[in-house]
Amino acid sequence: DSGEPPEAGTPGAGRRRRVRWLIGTLVALAVVVGAGAVAYRWSQQQYYVGTDDGFVTVYRGIPQDLGVVELSRVHERSDIQLDELPPFARQRLEEPITASSLKAAQEIVDQLAAEAGRNDATSPEDEPDAGDGA
Repeated sequence: DSGEPPEAGTPGAGRRRRVRWLIGTLVALAVVVGAGAVAYRWSQQQYYVGTDDGFVTVYRGIPQDLGVVELSRVHERSDIQLDELPPFARQRLEEPITASSLKAAQEIVDQLAAEAGRNDATSPEDEPDAGDGA
């Protein structure tokens, strides 16, 4: 072998083209898979507050799915039921409330708990009965 590339039309040229195409395809595939893995990892470091079965819930991930790939899961379900919240707080939860961190998401839940507490404080059950002499 003289070390020079074979000329077009020689038996080695077709093989080299196929090898280059295969290597290029594999590199492109690796880049796409790597970018997807980085994006998924980033998504799993995000948090938001939403609802699950009528309860205020902190989710880990982002509130979207890619086909069959779910990009979020329940991280922590609170004991705050939606029907304990005043209407404006329930409306806030119609769309997920994004948070910059888990701590921020938990602060949102704490705020909602306080709103639920204020709502309970004004509920008719907390008012004194008319028969108490009050």
